[in-house]
Amino acid sequence: MIQRLDHTKKAVAQRILHVQQPAYEIEEVRIGFKGIPALRDTVKDIQTSHEQFFGYIVEETLAGMLAYECCNRTTWNISRLVVHPDFFRRGIAKALLRYTIEACPPEYALTVSTALANTPAVHLYEKHRFYRKRYDVVRAGLMMVTFEHDGDSNK
Repeated sequence: MIQRLDHTKKAVAQRILHVQQPAYEIEEVRIGFKGIPALRDTVKDIQTSHEQFFGYIVEETLAGMLAYECCNRTTWNISRLVVHPDFFRRGIAKALLRYTIEACPPEYALTVSTALANTPAVHLYEKHRFYRKRYDVVRAGLMMVTFEHDGDSNK
């Protein structure tokens, strides 16, 4: 079940970090890059974030989480999409992504960025009709790719 998370509450922010930390640790290994900024997040960082958080709940356990932010009056940017390793390969990331695609107003662009080397994420976004919009090299040659949803009304 997907539900909105009140990340301003300390206990909820702690649950978010409990999912985010191990997921990003695995991503660091996958992409061969140490230093994903979200791994330095604190409970206070989560609590004071301007992002909107949604969680995938399995038997009262937060199994996955997606956050997006309104960058301007025309764009939603997915800023976090993580699944706790105990819940990998159960369709949770797909469900959270689909939920966000359907919730995004049609007049808004929906964007997301990931490391090009994060092939599971790249395949997930492309499978859900995101197209590669831009590439950026950041920190020690890490290639990032920004995707935008194709905006088709048949999301």
